[in-house]
Amino acid sequence: MPGNDQSVSNHVERLHRYLPFSPSHDLLYEEYQDSNDSLNLQTVALAYIEELIRGGARLIVLTGDAGHGKTHVCRRLVERHLDQTEEGARHLIKEKCKGLEWLEHETDPTVVRLRIVKDFSEIDEEAAARVVESVDAESAGVTIVCANEGRLRSVLASAGAGKRCKQLNRIFRESFQSGVTGDDGETHIINLNYQSVAAGSDESLVGGTLKEWLKGTHWRVCQSCASATECPILRNRKMLRDEDSSEARRSRIAQIFEAAERLAQVVTIRELLMSVAFLLTGGLTCGDVHKRVGRGRGWQPAYAFYNLLFTTPPKFPRDRLSEMTVITFLQKLDPGLHASRAVDEELINTGTTFERGIDTTFKDEGSKSPDGTQGVIDASHGIDDIVIRNPSSKKERDREARFVERVVRSLRRRAFFDGVGDASSVLSRLGFHHGDEFIKVLSGTMEPRDATTLKTKLFAGLHTIQGLRLGPHQPNLYLVDPALGKSTSKAAILATTIAMNKITLEPLSTTWAAESAHALSKSVNWLEHELRLSVADSEHALPVDLMMFDCIVRAAGGYVSEQFFDHEIRRIRTFLGRLATDNGDGEEITLVLRGKMHAVSIDSTDVIMVAHDY
Repeated sequence: MPGNDQSVSNHVERLHRYLPFSPSHDLLYEEYQDSNDSLNLQTVALAYIEELIRGGARLIVLTGDAGHGKTHVCRRLVERHLDQTEEGARHLIKEKCKGLEWLEHETDPTVVRLRIVKDFSEIDEEAAARVVESVDAESAGVTIVCANEGRLRSVLASAGAGKRCKQLNRIFRESFQSGVTGDDGETHIINLNYQSVAAGSDESLVGGTLKEWLKGTHWRVCQSCASATECPILRNRKMLRDEDSSEARRSRIAQIFEAAERLAQVVTIRELLMSVAFLLTGGLTCGDVHKRVGRGRGWQPAYAFYNLLFTTPPKFPRDRLSEMTVITFLQKLDPGLHASRAVDEELINTGTTFERGIDTTFKDEGSKSPDGTQGVIDASHGIDDIVIRNPSSKKERDREARFVERVVRSLRRRAFFDGVGDASSVLSRLGFHHGDEFIKVLSGTMEPRDATTLKTKLFAGLHTIQGLRLGPHQPNLYLVDPALGKSTSKAAILATTIAMNKITLEPLSTTWAAESAHALSKSVNWLEHELRLSVADSEHALPVDLMMFDCIVRAAGGYVSEQFFDHEIRRIRTFLGRLATDNGDGEEITLVLRGKMHAVSIDSTDVIMVAHDY
């Protein structure tokens, strides 16, 4: 039972230090952490580097955007490989990892020594190039370099670049086409921009972070707090840890991040930690909660984890949101914006959907609850009899509409995480109705007959995007002459036709050297997130993420919103124009007029002949 004291949880304060808008946001950076605060996530990259060291590697480059955990991986490597304590490893990373000193095991001389550059940006380009050039294939040691992609390119092209830098530059450039980290066994580049935080669902980096931060040992002080029953932070913890649906809810959070990554949103580990800390606390400290508890109930739903993922609390400063790009992106995936009759009927009318709790109790200043008290409304058992009234003015009607919108969206989000009312897949409930087909192609589980049907859909969609009005089951892909770019609604001149058997749609990793022991997909936490649409004997390929796939298949119905899919449509038309240029022979002209095709020829007397339609 809650006590009379207003407790302060060290763990909540710790979570607050992962928020970028907190004055003490030091825990976002490896250099400022200590063993009491650090979160040691198990990444594939760390295990892969250890395997490379055992295999005789001499130069290993970790590249990727800031926040992917390059310094963290190096610290963990020093800790494990050289048998250091966490604090000892952190000290070595700070003091002796600028590429000037070798780190050796203190008692076992047979252990391979390490030389680490924790950040190429901390030394000038020529000095960085000298570090690369000094790697000796004969020496018993491994050089590990951390650099973001831009800095790495600058170093490899600097005045100090020599044979080693040129070799590294070649491996780096070829890795984007070959999908391997290295080809000689000694030099490897691990690109952490391909690292996924959601791969593996509950075993993912998202799942690991939630499990660690939700452990009961962190929250013991909260059980005796006077504000426990009214605290939205503790309520989030219980919903994600202690209830029957907790595991499913955590899995849904990972699936939300997975959907974001399949939409080409890169999520770094740093951004993951920010986001999880935010969805648990909403930026509140224990002191903030104690102050708000005296105001009664109704404010807590805004701080429920399922609302914080998709919208910010009232009066939340906009400049704070700009520092959390992932949360900003996730707001585009809000399940509260999607109406489903099955879901809404159960939420609004059934009356037994959720148990009553502070996250389903809303405050409406302009209304009364059934017992006559002012402002507090329990929406857990439906809202028909509680919210719907007879407003007497436009002001009251608008206020009620805004309140109903807020309540219904919140309940829809809760229903999404609890699996209420709709058996559709996660992607479908997020608005991607063709997401299941995308996943099947990615996973290689689509049946051959279904794959053929999907290709005809893709052809129909690509025809619509070009402005062609053809039948829905065309066995070939027709390309509009690139000089036109896009046909009119009535007529078009075709550049060429590509048969179905020449077009492939396959996961990105299968177009790489996926079976190689040094495949890039084996070097990081890998999530299949992109397809490649390619044509036999053509060097051009179209990267297809979830958004573009949804755009093309939607267009198969005969219409596509060019404003909404503007970016995707421009990329598609550019790709098709290049294909038409490469494959068009220019010897035959085909005219599409009102959905029918006509052969066009010009005789020696410059007379244009149009054949009958076919």
